[in-house]
Amino acid sequence: MSTKIYNGFKINTDSFQEAMQIVNTFRPWVEKKAEEVMDAYINNLKAAYIGPEITKFDLEMQIYEKWEEMRDKVLKQKGLKARYLDTDFTISLIPLNGFVLGIAYTAHNDWYNEWCKQPKVQEYMYWNNSDALEDISEEDWEKRGLDWEVLDYNPVSMQSFSIELVNPNGPMPPFLRNK
Repeated sequence: MSTKIYNGFKINTDSFQEAMQIVNTFRPWVEKKAEEVMDAYINNLKAAYIGPEITKFDLEMQIYEKWEEMRDKVLKQKGLKARYLDTDFTISLIPLNGFVLGIAYTAHNDWYNEWCKQPKVQEYMYWNNSDALEDISEEDWEKRGLDWEVLDYNPVSMQSFSIELVNPNGPMPPFLRNK
């Protein structure tokens, strides 16, 4: 069976307290990005709205309810990835001797890339069904493979601690923020 860890990372600490500090430092950035995803969706539908005159609040509420409905249908029920709806960013942490391995779950590669720029966090992807990336030595690639052997064939959620960095129901709609 093959191993494919595309959004893998390594936190260079063996302290979960320090790992949580890194998470909590990053959380406001990713929450802001999630709000931007929602805001873009709402603003696009507001701009396209043709219908009877209604208050701005009622229009935004209707569009927000549509966003929730679409998000439920597309992301939750069908399990599809839709960047214009998906505001989720979850990481699974796997403690090892001297460091923490992790996997980021997001539809936004730029969010994962930004996460890997955090202090003590580094990209740590690995797969065993093809060659290593050009910028990773064979020794490092083999080390990654050995590290990722910590996972067996059970779901990652059964072998790790997961943290959602954005509310799983999505961010607060713009008309309710700062109230």
